[in-house]
Amino acid sequence: MPSSTFLVGVAVFLVLLVLDRWRRQAALRRRTERGQSPRGGSSQDWLATRLVLETDPDTARAVVTTVAKATMSRPEGPDRWALLTEFDRHDATVRLDTREPGAATVAPLSAPDHDGAPDGSAWLDFRDRVVKAARKAGVPCRTEPSPSFVASARRAGKQTWVPRG
Repeated sequence: MPSSTFLVGVAVFLVLLVLDRWRRQAALRRRTERGQSPRGGSSQDWLATRLVLETDPDTARAVVTTVAKATMSRPEGPDRWALLTEFDRHDATVRLDTREPGAATVAPLSAPDHDGAPDGSAWLDFRDRVVKAARKAGVPCRTEPSPSFVASARRAGKQTWVPRG
């Protein structure tokens, strides 16, 4: 019986390897479709964008809330979410701004530090999912440049990156 347990373990490991490779190829394909470099550019480039949903505030809020729930993001207040950055950590935050008539803006507010640079992967994934959900709901959307990110003061031994200005 122990040899069958070993074989099941090996099979599970191989399935996980194949799934990880498939996930990486899908991410590479998405980056290429968006016209980005195959390695995705720098985290600074990822973070220096915001997403504009050309719709009323309630529809934009519904689209973003649906994506936030699907990605296990944690609400941090009205129209603000903490994004899942690791298995159990929510280090990146985003905000939905509905003050502009006829449009709502989703923008990153903070990003965790990764070896001295901001980690923009949580924002990139969230932004892509919001674009997909918006298109499915028939909501036009576009990306715009936003302020670059700078390192903020360390809190609790961790450095966080925030928009300049």
